[in-house]
Amino acid sequence: TLHPQKKSFIQVDEVQDLNAIQWKIIQALATKNTHVFVVGDKQQSIYSFLGASLEALESETQKFEQHTLETNYRSNKQIVSFLNCYREKVWRLPPISAQNSDDSELATMLIKYNTQERELYGVHAAIKKILQDKKRSIGLLLPTNKSVELFCSFFDEYQLNYFRVSAKDIMQ
Repeated sequence: TLHPQKKSFIQVDEVQDLNAIQWKIIQALATKNTHVFVVGDKQQSIYSFLGASLEALESETQKFEQHTLETNYRSNKQIVSFLNCYREKVWRLPPISAQNSDDSELATMLIKYNTQERELYGVHAAIKKILQDKKRSIGLLLPTNKSVELFCSFFDEYQLNYFRVSAKDIMQ
């Protein structure tokens, strides 16, 4: 049996992405006197495929003192505009403001494809075109490790260089 060393202070960033095992780890490290400080945004919860859930977040943090920021300081105006449309139509929430001065029309692309094959070829073509400008960089967020494997195989086949930040891990 393991006996974890209890902590007097625990800080968690991106708390909306924790899964049940990660919440258990925090509980194992905490005592009734532990100061637990968490930062997150439930509207940015994207890791349900790894076990994160809004229900768990709300349950685990219901007794925490809550503070809300009404301004987004990181995302560019296009992302905040997209989020505000979603907030209004889906959540019936008021808009938030953007403080990031990045006004580039080329900063963000959201593209939907009807088939997986079209997606692979479309993303490949978009990446090649964007990277013609040596000042540009690209991040591609995919929902599952299986999707990552598929894209990596496709990029390997078409000799597109990339840096991968993913793997199958115990937290699944």
